Amino acid sequence: MLFCGICGRRLSTRYTGNGGLYPSYDCNSRSRDASPLRHCMSLPAKPLDDAIAARLLIAVTRLTIKLALEALTNLEARDKAISAQWHRRIERAR
Repeated sequence: MLFCGICGRRLSTRYTGNGGLYPSYDCNSRSRDASPLRHCMSLPAKPLDDAIAARLLIAVTRLTIKLALEALTNLEARDKAISAQWHRRIERAR
């Protein structure tokens, strides 16, 4: 999710050119708000997408994947325990 540096609202994706070959990120909040200005900002998607992909590849390592999977396992175990507790309460209520 990307946000406008001017108004702080979310940017939307727009595809232009020959069959939509050229994506860009646009803030069209001012046009939605009936402001005379058409866009707060518009920028080509490729440089921004490349920068985000590079940062993502740096951030996602074997260790971070391992930690995420461990956290998911812990959350699933906690959810299972809470669910079992609620089932026991329902059975006692019956």
